[in-house]
Amino acid sequence: MKKRKLVIGTILIAAINIVISGCTSLNSKETKMKLLSIPSKEKVFINGTIVPMEKEEIYLDPTKGAVEILSVENGQTVKKGDTLFTYKNEQITDQIAQLNLQLEAAKKERQELLAQKEELKKQEELLKKQAQEQEKKASQEELNLLVQQSDTKFQTENLASTQISTTAVDNQISLYEKQIASLSEKEYYTVTSPIDGRIILSDNEKDATQPYIIIESDTLYIKGSVSEKDYLKIKAEQAVEATILSSGDIVKGKIASLGDRPISNAIPAASQLNSTAASDLSYYEVKINLDSQEKLINGFHVQAVVELTDSPIEIPKSSLINEEGKTYVYKVEDNLLVKQEINYTEAEGDKVIVNSGLVEEDQIVELPTEEMKEGMPVE
Repeated sequence: MKKRKLVIGTILIAAINIVISGCTSLNSKETKMKLLSIPSKEKVFINGTIVPMEKEEIYLDPTKGAVEILSVENGQTVKKGDTLFTYKNEQITDQIAQLNLQLEAAKKERQELLAQKEELKKQEELLKKQAQEQEKKASQEELNLLVQQSDTKFQTENLASTQISTTAVDNQISLYEKQIASLSEKEYYTVTSPIDGRIILSDNEKDATQPYIIIESDTLYIKGSVSEKDYLKIKAEQAVEATILSSGDIVKGKIASLGDRPISNAIPAASQLNSTAASDLSYYEVKINLDSQEKLINGFHVQAVVELTDSPIEIPKSSLINEEGKTYVYKVEDNLLVKQEINYTEAEGDKVIVNSGLVEEDQIVELPTEEMKEGMPVE
């Protein structure tokens, strides 16, 4: 009996050793998985702010007078050329009033001169008529004397009428009218919008140091900055992917322009925040135009990324798992195998180009086996 128990115990111990050996072998396989890391691409980070594409600040000009009519409201959308407000210059208004008084006086003087001239002409005509009537009644001797007297008197009266002229007063009237017309053009001055955009009215219109009206375009862009270390690495038309920091939304666009002069209010990119030399670098403005205006809010901060290489993600065909018409790879997440669906196109040789499903720095199994299952630990 004792021998039988001993044999059974020996068999149990052997079975346990086999199980332990199998587990050890399995773990050995797990630790020997050949992993492939998706390489990182060289990037340039650009910190920036979402701002209007165009912005105009309009200050009051006291030399043009005071605002007589405000033609817009806060938040109103305007087009280029729309009237914003109108000045009225009271000093010019007073000058016009004085000139109008002088003009009326000159016109009255002219009317009086014309009346005097007309009256003299009537007297001349009357004298001439009387002389003609007397000629018919007088003798020859009397006639000669009468003609001589009449001619002398007529010449005297006629000379008096011709001496009355309105030329001087006409010139004065013309001058007044020109002065009034010129001043009238300056009495009112209309200010129009230089751009399409939205109106922001001043909270304190009496503060001459602040703009009376701000106009901001509805089209937004990213105004960012880049250090001198990265300045020469990027250029216009390069693709950009930006993350809106407060919402996590991602927007895409292109670099529109790079500034050629250092700026003083730049924010260091994340890659340089811990650098002690960051404060010693010069920064340059970067303007980024966006593909869409959705999800954009004026004033929100973003971090934009420019990938300096546009090479695609390539993986070996040996890493692919085809199941039910779909393609997967085993990806490592938190030291566990996870089945990740991908979309790919064929490449040259034994590789494929991954269009979606993987990103840089992902780790995948290069040679998956049938024994591998989702959730299997990876040491």
